[in-house]
Amino acid sequence: MSTVVSNPEVLTIHWPTVIRHVRLSRGLKQASLAQDLGVTQTMVSRWEAGNARPSARIRTQIFDMIWTLTSSLARRTWMERARRNPSSVAVINSTGLVELASRGLLRSLKTVRGQIEGRNLRQAFRGDIPKRFGSLVDRGFFQGKIATVESVERVVFTDFDGHDTPFWQHSLHRPLFVANQRICWLISGASVSRPVWQDVRQRLGSAMVVRKAI
Repeated sequence: MSTVVSNPEVLTIHWPTVIRHVRLSRGLKQASLAQDLGVTQTMVSRWEAGNARPSARIRTQIFDMIWTLTSSLARRTWMERARRNPSSVAVINSTGLVELASRGLLRSLKTVRGQIEGRNLRQAFRGDIPKRFGSLVDRGFFQGKIATVESVERVVFTDFDGHDTPFWQHSLHRPLFVANQRICWLISGASVSRPVWQDVRQRLGSAMVVRKAI
């Protein structure tokens, strides 16, 4: 199976942005975050300035902190519940591989789990989704530089038999800080009519609105 080969330099996590974002999201001063991590305030300052890189232990702690900002569930439990979610939810990694598809998404795509999970989005989709992925990569999404995105898409899913399922979608996107210090792309969407799609696009002012990390 072919995959989208990502530039490792593009996808390297930008720790100054990630650390500053988690600190400010928790309303902490550098000294308070340093105490939580068991380091000095000077070290946090060096990380945020890009003059030092946190250790593997600290990086794991930071990922765990970010996770708890958005969920009270353990990652594995969250993933299990997301698969059963009646809404449209997908988790896609930095190579474009679909790692998770919810029941709601399967219903929208008129397909089964084996037709979508484990496939590369460039093979499974046409229309705006592959373009959205490329744009997010270019903007540093998988580096941790983006907090949220709101967008509208025309989605075209192609199954293994070549059958297409097109629909219009209004989506919210955010980074998902999963295990092993990986940032994945979490898409939560709702199928909409074309008039609604047009109304949302007009409200947004464009097809995609990006909010950068703090």
